[in-house]
Amino acid sequence: MKIYLAASNAYAEKVREVAESIREIGHEVTSHWHDGGPLGGFLVSEQIENYPEKSQAGAFMDLGGILDSDIVTVFTDIPSTTGGFHVEFGVGIGLEKKIVIVGKPVNIFMMIPSVRRVANSAEFLKLMRNWRSLFHAPSTS
Repeated sequence: MKIYLAASNAYAEKVREVAESIREIGHEVTSHWHDGGPLGGFLVSEQIENYPEKSQAGAFMDLGGILDSDIVTVFTDIPSTTGGFHVEFGVGIGLEKKIVIVGKPVNIFMMIPSVRRVANSAEFLKLMRNWRSLFHAPSTS
């Protein structure tokens, strides 16, 4: 499976660890922002306007990662400061990707029945080891 990981920039270190675990399981990670990516890292809110070319390139790179994914995973433990993970979640919904929320839902759209919710990263990794259950099991609260 190809998995896109979305989270607050402040959660990048944890997402890097999860990405490595996902790769070890045998899945592909299509997001790059948490690894620094080809753009040399992410921008914080205050930098976005000052670096328009890098901001645009990052947005297109992230959109490409979502397009290339089978699953969009959103980590909600730390609130997004740029709104990025909300956009990535919405793009995933719009493209009818499988969606997994790791943590508590933070908006009403995360309660859509097709959105799978798990409590934490350990539960998410367990789900990815048995990913076929994503396509058959109902969402949990």
